[in-house]
Amino acid sequence: MLQKDLTKNGGTMETVRNIRLTSAELASLWTTYMNDTMAVCILRYFLKYSGG
Repeated sequence: MLQKDLTKNGGTMETVRNIRLTSAELASLWTTYMNDTMAVCILRYFLKYSGG
C-alpha cells in the first residue's frame, strides 16, 4: 500500500491511500458503467423518436 501525506490549504494533513481493486470489484464497476451508459443511450433514443 502506497501512502502520501499532502498539505492542503490551511496546513491540514490528508493521507492518500492507493489500494488496488480485486478483479471482482473491477468487473462490478465496469458492468455498472456499461449498464448505465446503455440505459442513457436507450432513453435518449426513445425521447428522440417517441414523437413527443
